[in-house]
Amino acid sequence: MRKFNQKGRALTNALLATLIVVLYIAISTPTAQSAMSELYNSPVYRGHAEDTLALECAVSWNADALPDMLDLLKDQNVKITFMVSGDWAKENSGLLNKMVQNGHEIGTMGMTPFFDGDRDALVKDIEKSIEVIHAACGVRPELYYSGTRKVSSSTKAAGRVGLVHVMCTVDLLSGRGDAQDILSRALDRPFDGSILLIQPTMEAFKALPACLDGLRQQGYKIGTVSQALG
Repeated sequence: MRKFNQKGRALTNALLATLIVVLYIAISTPTAQSAMSELYNSPVYRGHAEDTLALECAVSWNADALPDMLDLLKDQNVKITFMVSGDWAKENSGLLNKMVQNGHEIGTMGMTPFFDGDRDALVKDIEKSIEVIHAACGVRPELYYSGTRKVSSSTKAAGRVGLVHVMCTVDLLSGRGDAQDILSRALDRPFDGSILLIQPTMEAFKALPACLDGLRQQGYKIGTVSQALG
């Protein structure tokens, strides 16, 4: 009887160990992690779409290369997501409308991205940005990128306003380093549904053609955040 109990315990332990390994593998996949983020009311850091990556361009400061970037994307027939601040949209309606006319997706960074606060303060800030962006180009954003704002407050505020709170899988750190640094980050083991954050700096613009070519050579289509979310 004792030998039977020992065998039973050994079998139970083996089954539990197997179950733990299976669960670990299951929740380590990009799709599972994204689903868990949504379940626990967290931002979305990656998507579900196969063979698709998103370029998410944050536009609020240091946007000197933006006109050249728009021309390059048009020439290569690539549509991406521009997360613009309300303050920037108010002062740059011409460029914002060019984004829309070229088929790009428009999201918001809030009115003033460097402003932070509790949920209610961020709700007012995001709502104001939506009004300004809509008035400037006729598009009501459905995506929100919080930048350096506190994540938990931003997620609650986005939910209250009815927007999807999107962060990024990889920040290309466009404001530091040179074009080669940015290119290396972009091509370093991307996977299905990755969201690559870029800014319209001159070094990022220099890196962009090689980024697009390199990602295509790895078998990926480059598109908007919504396309990557699947």
